[in-house]
Amino acid sequence: WGGMVAPFDDIDFENRPWVPNSGWPFNRNHLMPYYDRASTLLGIPKYTFEPVPNHDPTRKPVTFGEETINTKLFLSADTGNKLRFGDVFFEDFKNSKNIRLFLNATVFNFNVNQQAEFVESLSVARNSLNEKKVTIKAKVYVLSCGAIENARILLLSNSICKEGLCNDNDLVGRYFQGHGYTPDLKTYIHMLISDKKIFDLYGLHKYKNTNAFGFLTLSPKLQQKNKLLNGYFSINHWSLAAKDDNITTSMKSQYINILKKLGINSPAEWYSVNSVMLHEQEPNFHNRVLLTDDRDWLNQRKVKVTSIISELQI
Repeated sequence: WGGMVAPFDDIDFENRPWVPNSGWPFNRNHLMPYYDRASTLLGIPKYTFEPVPNHDPTRKPVTFGEETINTKLFLSADTGNKLRFGDVFFEDFKNSKNIRLFLNATVFNFNVNQQAEFVESLSVARNSLNEKKVTIKAKVYVLSCGAIENARILLLSNSICKEGLCNDNDLVGRYFQGHGYTPDLKTYIHMLISDKKIFDLYGLHKYKNTNAFGFLTLSPKLQQKNKLLNGYFSINHWSLAAKDDNITTSMKSQYINILKKLGINSPAEWYSVNSVMLHEQEPNFHNRVLLTDDRDWLNQRKVKVTSIISELQI
């Protein structure tokens, strides 16, 4: 896990007339116990849902007005690097008395009874085509392989249900949504301001011994008034990049050249902003995961993802 996580907003669960197929069957409060458990596993503080935590008097949110732009805090595990779940939790799995962990085993089919009422077993391939396939039986089966692979396994399980398991209504793989993420918008801005600490809340800093980033977000009232999807925008102080030892000499040179072209010649003037955008995606029936005729190393059909950017997203 690379970090940077925050819970959904209340409006994300609501039925919004300007967003087709929006609305969840429960609200955010329903997820709170699960948010708390996930926070513990990720090593981040539990969310209190304060508008903006007043954790550092020197880091204040930029004020635009309650009905326009708000600030939201994203958290990241303080591990000094990306959180590797295999490294962190492997011993827990290994020493567990009620878990048997199989590595290098790929599930490619749910085997169901003739009426497709229940799963009888799993077909599992080992790490080589030359080795025999394995059948695994259990009392309960949980499919948790990610958005694309979940759909793929259900569609591949078509020995009884020709259109794929649980796909009587042609919904498996539909309404696909990836990570709505637009990195490096190249929004370099020369900030002619006297107080250059105005954006300190939005850069990497500490919150309860955890890495934190502030993001600007569209207020619910602004979304409703202008019929917009939800979205978040970072404000990163990229002038520091020219002084960062982790950045290559070539990148530093390119960055400094950009600043000079903007007429910024003195390090004291270097205050430029780069933005990353996280944007909500409209639920779209035609965005889907499909099987192709191409085959992988296990002779299973590969997937094709169709994802259309709607006018509302733009």
